Amino acid sequence: MTRSMAAFALVLLLLASCTSPPQTDPSPNPSATTQPTVDDPDNPSVEYRVAVVVAPDPDLRAAAAEVGARRLASTVEGLGEVRVVAADRTAAMADLVRHFASEGYDLVCALGPGALDAVLAAANDLPAVRFCATPVIAGEIPGNVLAVDIRSEEAAYLAGVAAGTHAPEQPPVMMIGPASHASARQQQAFRDGFASTSPPEGVVPFVLGPVDDAEAAGAVLEEHLRAGVSVIYTDAGGADVGVREAAAAESERRAEARATPDPDATEDPSATAPTRVLVVGGPDLLLVEEGEPVPAAVAYVVEVQWDLAVRMAAEQLIAEWDGGVVSLGLLEGALRFVESDAGNVSPVVRTRVEDTGAGIIDGRLVIRPQS
Repeated sequence: MTRSMAAFALVLLLLASCTSPPQTDPSPNPSATTQPTVDDPDNPSVEYRVAVVVAPDPDLRAAAAEVGARRLASTVEGLGEVRVVAADRTAAMADLVRHFASEGYDLVCALGPGALDAVLAAANDLPAVRFCATPVIAGEIPGNVLAVDIRSEEAAYLAGVAAGTHAPEQPPVMMIGPASHASARQQQAFRDGFASTSPPEGVVPFVLGPVDDAEAAGAVLEEHLRAGVSVIYTDAGGADVGVREAAAAESERRAEARATPDPDATEDPSATAPTRVLVVGGPDLLLVEEGEPVPAAVAYVVEVQWDLAVRMAAEQLIAEWDGGVVSLGLLEGALRFVESDAGNVSPVVRTRVEDTGAGIIDGRLVIRPQS
């Protein structure tokens, strides 16, 4: 297991011990999710209190964000208390944010889909409280808000590069979900990444969705897979599992068809496509039963560190508040494009992706399509 994937496994292990079931009542229940106060021996009069509201997103990115936020009290010097509450539904996020802001918390952050709306609902009324929200696309915001955009288009571009390197003659697919962050930017970056590999003229990516469950994802993909699609980039949350399963089934079908060709069969459009279909997407792709191996269809996992926004806001709270709108991506470690342990990425694909990623990080390549 690679170091990155081992770290991801540790996050999931921590999640199992740290998180509590979503509250059925949308009203807050801080006592159920309170992180004990951590005293700073060098500064026993610490007063800063932070509350974090996590969206009710089934995606494991939200789960990892919750674990990371819980660690803040022991990793950011100057914080006296951190409380983390997972909302049971998106509509409850604004109520939870306002509750904590009204209870004297110095910083209140919202993570996940709906975060900015939840924060803005309270920020204008409570100017003495500091707020943060991520992932968001924001214009003008109040001075007491830090809005953090995640440059998810950087991962989409790398997925396009992987697609064009693995199967340049087959159009890849991007599958989106109803809560995909910066979807327009991701779509353009995916197309640009694929185009950078100089595919044959007229071969361009498909964008499918939005889909909101695994069954829908598989149904939408079936026709495209039979037509030769060999790489799928998915940002569909829980539906990513359906993408992975569809890709695995199609890879098995292609292998069997080539091993035992049927001379009477009609022409198969996927006959000239690579045998294995590669999938790139969020950590839900790794959801398997305990003891099961990493799914062979998974090529790369996109890890998003939402909790870095909370850390940035907490550090501003303690030092000097700037607020405003910032963006985080590969360079800042808020976004990681991690090869899985399935062993299905060829050296050619790996080298091209690594070189492109290095170019994004050191500034030689700027990926910033218009929103």
